[in-house]
This record gives sequence, structure tokens and C-alpha cells, in this order.
Amino acid sequence: MARTSAKDSHRNAEGRVGAYLRRYGVPLRPVSVVIDSSITLAWVLSDERASSSQQMLDFVVDNGGCAPAIWPLEVANGLQQAVRRKRMTLQ
Repeated sequence: MARTSAKDSHRNAEGRVGAYLRRYGVPLRPVSVVIDSSITLAWVLSDERASSSQQMLDFVVDNGGCAPAIWPLEVANGLQQAVRRKRMTLQ
């Protein structure tokens, strides 16, 4: 029985995930940016806006990006904290 290296195992996993995504019509593109809640909140909160965050938003819009699975929870928590601290309103 041949042994599988960690590198080969990783390649096989990538192939299975890619096949699954192609099956359901998800386009496969290389991702060069992983966004987190801090940059997302900088796009939304006026007192956090800076030219660098706007440049990052433009880049993500043009080239795509991805976020970790916990990202929606982190963003929701950040928005809740912003409302509590009166940095934004719900309207």
C-alpha cells in the first residue's frame, strides 16, 4: 500500500472541493485577499474611514476576496458595539 504525503493529501482535498464548487456553478478564482471584521467595519463606520480602507474595498470589489466562517458573527458583534457606543444608529 502506497503512502500518501501531506502535500498529495492537500492536493486531493483541493480537487474534491473544486469539483464540488464547479458542480454547483461556483466560479473558481484565485483569492488574494482575506477580509476580516475590522476592515469591513471600517467600510461602514464613518469615523473609521480612511483612504487605505477605501482602496481595499475597491480592490475587493474588482478582484474578489474571501472571509473566514466566523466573519458574519464578528461583523454583527462590531455593529452591535457601534450602536451601543453611539457610533451609529439603526436608522
